[in-house]
Amino acid sequence: MNQLVWFPGECAYSLVARAYLQSPYCSWGETNKEMFNVKHVRINVILPGRLTAFAELTAHSIDEVRVKATGHVLFGLGLIDIKSRERLINTSTETGERAFGSSLLAVSKLTFAQEIKACPLCVIADEAKYGVPYWHIIHQYHGVSVCPKHGVRLAVHKTGEGGINHQYVLPLWEKDEEIKPSNITEKTLSRYIEKLHELLCVFTPITPLNKLYQQWLSDRELLTSNGHIRWRILKPQLLSYWHSLFCSIEPVLPLELKGFQFVPIMVHKPRNMHYIKHVLLMAFLSRTPEEFFNGPAEAEQECEAKVKPARNIEERALELLFAGNSMRSVASQLSCSIGYLKQLALRNNIEIERRRQHISADIERTVWRKAFYGIHREVIANELDISVGAVEQIIQSHQGLSQWRHHLLMVRRLMAHQKELLAFTVSHPGKPRNYIKEHCGAYMWLYKNDKDWLYQHLPPPQSRIYYPSVDWSARDIVLVAQLMSLKPIYSSLSQIDRELGGHGWLLKYRNQLPMSLEFAKKLLVLPKV
Repeated sequence: MNQLVWFPGECAYSLVARAYLQSPYCSWGETNKEMFNVKHVRINVILPGRLTAFAELTAHSIDEVRVKATGHVLFGLGLIDIKSRERLINTSTETGERAFGSSLLAVSKLTFAQEIKACPLCVIADEAKYGVPYWHIIHQYHGVSVCPKHGVRLAVHKTGEGGINHQYVLPLWEKDEEIKPSNITEKTLSRYIEKLHELLCVFTPITPLNKLYQQWLSDRELLTSNGHIRWRILKPQLLSYWHSLFCSIEPVLPLELKGFQFVPIMVHKPRNMHYIKHVLLMAFLSRTPEEFFNGPAEAEQECEAKVKPARNIEERALELLFAGNSMRSVASQLSCSIGYLKQLALRNNIEIERRRQHISADIERTVWRKAFYGIHREVIANELDISVGAVEQIIQSHQGLSQWRHHLLMVRRLMAHQKELLAFTVSHPGKPRNYIKEHCGAYMWLYKNDKDWLYQHLPPPQSRIYYPSVDWSARDIVLVAQLMSLKPIYSSLSQIDRELGGHGWLLKYRNQLPMSLEFAKKLLVLPKV
C-alpha cells in the first residue's frame, strides 16, 4: 500500500481511514488484509495496536507514531508501575487487544462513552488546506470536549453499539449545521490536556507526581504540619472549580469523579490511575503543565508574604475567641487545628463550649429511637449536643440497628429511582428500552438492585425483525447482468470479484452461483504458452 503524508496532529485511526479511501478496494476487509494481514480488525481511536503497520504507512518510526498519533503518552502518565508502562508499550506493536488491560488500571472502572470526536471548524479548515478532513488525536482524549484551537464544542460520533464499528470514515460537516457553544471550565480542561500532551511528547517527568502534589498543596496551605490534607477545605474548592463539568444533562466526565475521593490516594499512596484524575488536580493547582512540573515558586519574598508568623496567628486567634466565635469557625479562618485553639483558650482562661462528658440513659434511648427512623447521625448529634462518634457508637452497640438503617437508605434510593424511571417513561412515550437505558440514569441502578421491577415497568420489547434467507437464484441473475458490463481483461476470479465490490461471492459461494461462475471464466485472459 502506498505511503501517506502524515498531517499535523493526525491520529492513527485517521491514517487507516484515509488509506482505505485511497485504496483500490471497496471493502474494509481487503484494506485490513493489505495493512494488517488480518481481515477483521477494529482500530481503537486512543490506544491502537499494530503500530508497526502505521509506521510503514507513514515512513516514520514506531516510537514517533506512538507518541504523536496515539494516547500512550497521557495514559503512561497515570501508570506508576514501570512494568505496566513497559507492557503498554510492548502491546502497542502487537494486536493491541490487551492495550487497555496492559495499562492496568488506566481505565480504572470509569465509564467513558465509546465515541470519536471532531471540531467543525477544524474539518472545514483541513479540507481547505489539505483537500481532505481528518481526525485529530487531541480531540479523542477523555476530558477534551472543546477544540483547544477554536474553542467550540466537538461533534461526537458513537463508535459502540449503533454507531461506527468496523467502518473507516473521515469527519464531515455541513456549513449549515449549528455549532454548539462551550463554557469556560470545559475550555480550561481541554486546553490543559492539549498542553500536557504537547509537553509529554518532548519531556519525561523525573520527580514523582505525589511529591509535586505535596509541594503544591503545601504551598497553598492545604497540608498540615504532619503532611495530611486539609480535606474539608480542599474538597469544596475542587467541587466549586470543576462544578460545571458534572452539572449538565450530558456530563463531560463520568460522575464517579465528582467526589474527588481519588485525590488523597494520589497524594499519599500513589498507584496506577486514569490520567484524567491527575489532570483534574494539576489544572486546579497550576495554570499550565510547565508551571506544575517546575513546582511552586520558592522566592524568599513570596514565602515571607505567604507564611504567617506564629505570634500573629496566636494574637488573631485570641481576638476571635474573646469575641465569642466558635473554635471551628476560628480554625477555618486561620487554617489551624481545633486542638491548638483549645490549648490556647485554656492557657488564657477563655471559657469554651464543651460537649457532654456523660451520656445518660434518656439520651441513649433518644438516639436509638431517632436512629431507628433513619435520621442522619449528624442531625441527631446536633439536636442532642453530642459528638457524631458518640451517636455512631450507640448505633453499633444495638445489634441489627446499623443493618436496619442501611435497609431504610436502600429503600429510599429504590423509591427515588423507581419514581425517576416512571417519570422518564411517561415523558418519553414510545421510546424503546435501549433509548431509556442510554438516557435515564435510574435504569442501571435498578438493573443492579431490582431487575424484576425494572423489567415489569419497561415498555414491551420490540419484536425481532425477520431477515429472509438469501435468494441465490436471483443473486446469480443479478451478478450475470453485472458481469456482462465487464470486458475480458482479468487474470483471476479474485480480481473480478473485487471489481464487483470485493464480497468474495465468486470464490466462497461458487456452488450457489453457477451461471455467474461460468460467465466469469469467459472474462479471464489465459497466459500465452
